[in-house]
Amino acid sequence: MPAAFLGVQMAVFGLYMGAAFAPIHKGMPMIPKESRIDFFSRQVLTSRNIMARTP
Repeated sequence: MPAAFLGVQMAVFGLYMGAAFAPIHKGMPMIPKESRIDFFSRQVLTSRNIMARTP
């Protein structure tokens, strides 16, 4: 029983994290590999903010 609970918990968490992180990087510009840019700038330039609407 604990193994089933852990399996379901991991599956739900994986779906949730995929749903949260996947849209952030879709449709953003691609930076060529030969460009000289640091890791932090690359992360900021290729991600976007998605705000949740509250009623």
